[in-house]
Amino acid sequence: MTLSAEQLQAIEAGEAIELTIDGTRCVVVRHDVYDRVKRVIEPSPRETYPAVLKALDKFDESPEQYLEYLND
Repeated sequence: MTLSAEQLQAIEAGEAIELTIDGTRCVVVRHDVYDRVKRVIEPSPRETYPAVLKALDKFDESPEQYLEYLND
């Protein structure tokens, strides 16, 4: 696959470019940008537990039973 000079500049600037390859829509980004996005859309359990505890606390649940998971 060959990218145009304009597309390469966009990638270098950290922007995403959209492509269609054999009828499949794709997005191309630099790897470091992908890593940042991946952390947002696929949080690790260590990042998720505090949000779950906060939600349980909001609904008067007892979050203490889940605290052991934060210390793993």
